[in-house]
Amino acid sequence: MRLGRCFAAAVAQMSMWSSIVVGDFAILPPAFELHGRESIQRVIVVASGQQTKSTGNQLPEYGSLVQSDEMTLRSSDESVIRVEDEIVYPVGGGMANVEAWLAGHIVASATVRVDAMHLPHQWSFRNEVQSVLARQGCNMGACHGALAGKGGFRLSLRGYDADADYFTIAREVRGRRIEIADPGRSLLVAKPTGALPHKGGLRLDVNSRDYRVVSQWIADGAVGPSSDDARLTHLSVSPKQSRLRPSDQTRILVSAHYDDGRIVDVSHWAKFSATDEAVASVDDDGLVRVRGSGEAAVLVWFGSRVELARMTVPYDNAVPESVFAAAPKRNFIDEINLKQLQTLDLPPSPRVDDLAFLRRATIDTVGRLPTAAEQRRFSNELA
Repeated sequence: MRLGRCFAAAVAQMSMWSSIVVGDFAILPPAFELHGRESIQRVIVVASGQQTKSTGNQLPEYGSLVQSDEMTLRSSDESVIRVEDEIVYPVGGGMANVEAWLAGHIVASATVRVDAMHLPHQWSFRNEVQSVLARQGCNMGACHGALAGKGGFRLSLRGYDADADYFTIAREVRGRRIEIADPGRSLLVAKPTGALPHKGGLRLDVNSRDYRVVSQWIADGAVGPSSDDARLTHLSVSPKQSRLRPSDQTRILVSAHYDDGRIVDVSHWAKFSATDEAVASVDDDGLVRVRGSGEAAVLVWFGSRVELARMTVPYDNAVPESVFAAAPKRNFIDEINLKQLQTLDLPPSPRVDDLAFLRRATIDTVGRLPTAAEQRRFSNELA
């Protein structure tokens, strides 16, 4: 456990301040751990972008998602990990690399550590079954998370109360919602899979990992939440910051950090929403599509925690650096403003005359144009 905590801390530090980059590409996350036979990790290949040694709160920026038929992801040791469709699966204990191959060369790599393969796995109601229910929308306000529930079945909104939800699922109505001897006949899975009529429609594919999580949890005895469960402390996203262009795409990866030192990929269970769809939109799987120039962010929600992934999309301008250096500065606000304009490749506006300033300030503060008397008084005070 101590080794796992040390490795987790190293991964967190590496993810925040640096990356493993070869050439013009990077694999994200650059290093991670797979703990147990059921752990998985999605990886992506992105343009390496602007790589600097970050200080303070400044983070490295990455470019667009690399989508090429010639780019392949491989395992350096198939006895430790295998890679299928950008998902890394554990095979055996040890260390290995995920390698990005392009034109016969390794252009990027990520380090993977696999452990605890010998331990039996049991799905957690609090951290995994509840995550499936949230991902499928079962405990949202429009479904069973509503104040009165739906069809006599009520869950806490977004799964905030695991103990109450477990009682509702496993104990209420004489426990008829789960069938340990035959998990497939449990109402908890029979309705969302369409085996029984369900007003919410088809929510769970029988061939999906989510179905396996819930059905296996039932088969293993439907164990409820306990005080020994690992608790979610915070989320991290990757890439945290991206510098993109219109029509670019990227994908947001989400990691859940637990108080037992584990860092778990929950990208497949997280919820995504864009803060400004005029700049960038995001789908249910975290795929971001850039639509226009400006700054935007994707809000990520998982397990009552939220995190932001930020995107900068500069305008198509060629502004010499000397323009920003020569721009007048009176205080630190001007410095911040000019830095932001330079980031977006927007030339600073020329200084306005006094009446234009009065007009803008009046509209911003009271929502109307200044009167003639106010203009005269303003001009007299400046004289």
